[in-house]
Amino acid sequence: MRPLPGIDPALHRALRTIESAQGPKVMLDGREVLLLCSNDYLGLAGDERLREAAAEAAYRWGAGAGGSQLVSGHMTIHRELEERLAELKGYEACVLFGSGFLANTGVVAALAPYCAGCGKPLATGVHERCLRPLDPPRFCTRCGRKLKVQVLPTGYEAQCVRCP
Repeated sequence: MRPLPGIDPALHRALRTIESAQGPKVMLDGREVLLLCSNDYLGLAGDERLREAAAEAAYRWGAGAGGSQLVSGHMTIHRELEERLAELKGYEACVLFGSGFLANTGVVAALAPYCAGCGKPLATGVHERCLRPLDPPRFCTRCGRKLKVQVLPTGYEAQCVRCP
């Protein structure tokens, strides 16, 4: 890894390779260690029943969805899981996210589709009248001209009229 100027090399992180399946204890650098930093909170990553079900699903459905859920990746198996989880928890519906990051970015829009500007119900994005001008104005880094701002249902798109 190339050092960053002005950053103490002791502060750089290094990837460590786990040499076994995930679980409370893993093999790291050739020895068994207790893993206290895992996201496997429920201990399901190594559960034999879940591993068998995942292998069966991968054989039947393939190794991936082939695209984002919205575009082409929402499969029957996903819908069935959402329905079963909602029923299990006694809710009307359930939304699955592929990672914690996606859940953090999508849960507000999924649960509370309200305009951030005025707080009124909203089908998608933000009401155009609620978007405030860019503050401070943004300028093109290539030519220095002020960027043209286009209002979209999900926010802004800023582009330079001179530079492509």
